[in-house]
Amino acid sequence: MKRGGRTRRVFKWAGLMGCALLLIVWVASYWVVLYPKWLKVECTWFVGLGHGYVECYYPAGVLTHRTGFLFGRIMGRRPNWWPGVQRTSGPGGASCWYVGVPLWLPFLAAALPTGVLWHRDRRPPPGHCQACGYNLTGNTSGVCPECGEPI
Repeated sequence: MKRGGRTRRVFKWAGLMGCALLLIVWVASYWVVLYPKWLKVECTWFVGLGHGYVECYYPAGVLTHRTGFLFGRIMGRRPNWWPGVQRTSGPGGASCWYVGVPLWLPFLAAALPTGVLWHRDRRPPPGHCQACGYNLTGNTSGVCPECGEPI
């Protein structure tokens, strides 16, 4: 048995489920925009989800009160494929920050290591050495001639 097989299997399946969840949230965010309706001027920060983006405003209440709307209007019209960071000045010269991260970035960050784990755990077909994948057709010695592992 390989060392770390159970742990790798858990991470592999957790990564697959996480990627599936991120993909569902990413696609659904184009139809359902999630941000609190209770946002008030005294709120310090806000994180919302919409149009394929996770967006954060700080201080949210000041920024929302000043502009009156959220989700990309501050940054102007642009495709939602790239991360965005912008500093604007609020009432009284206070700094207000907008940070937007497209959901394909966390999806990619989860999908790459998950794909590597799935690729590393692929098994050779029957009739091949389970250690190196060498074709053992016709081998009667009981030992893999490629890597020396017992069959």
